[in-house]
Amino acid sequence: MERIIKPIIFVQNCSIMETLIIHPSNSNQSKALIKILKAFNVAYEIKKTKEPYKTDFVKMMDKSIEEANQGKLTKIELDDLWK
Repeated sequence: MERIIKPIIFVQNCSIMETLIIHPSNSNQSKALIKILKAFNVAYEIKKTKEPYKTDFVKMMDKSIEEANQGKLTKIELDDLWK
């Protein structure tokens, strides 16, 4: 799974401080943007966002949902749940 870095960039222009928020859609875009910022000697800050679910977990959940849709499930009555 590709990790997406979403940098928040702070650019200072004379006495005005501007904040540019960039949302790259993949790691290649992130890397390219960082290279450009470094080339122009622009200060930047990277804040990592919450990571998405792991691929194995998503596959397991998708499989479970598909099995439930096919009727392959075990039904437990509420009264029997805590026995």
